Amino acid sequence: MTHPIQQDATSCGAYALKFAECILGGFPLEFDNSTSGVNTIREHIAVSLLENTDDLSDLCHSCGEQQGDTLWIGCDICPRWYHKSCVKYPHRGRRKYICVACK
Repeated sequence: MTHPIQQDATSCGAYALKFAECILGGFPLEFDNSTSGVNTIREHIAVSLLENTDDLSDLCHSCGEQQGDTLWIGCDICPRWYHKSCVKYPHRGRRKYICVACK
């Protein structure tokens, strides 16, 4: 089958997924293989993964676990929650907490 040729050494994953999408969808193996075209494919992959993920809202965004420390703290900027022990937050007092993703 003729198909676009990879232009760099880092796009093989995006190409493999795009080839699979075309083949499974019955479409020709034709797509924009320029740098911006591959970036668009990567963005489409990222959005698809985020839209089809499990509900992760009750997990610590540091360790990925629900169990563990019973003391939680939420970021004052974003909706992420953390075990206080995972972010080494002092258990006493309440001061503003901003997670590393928002700093």
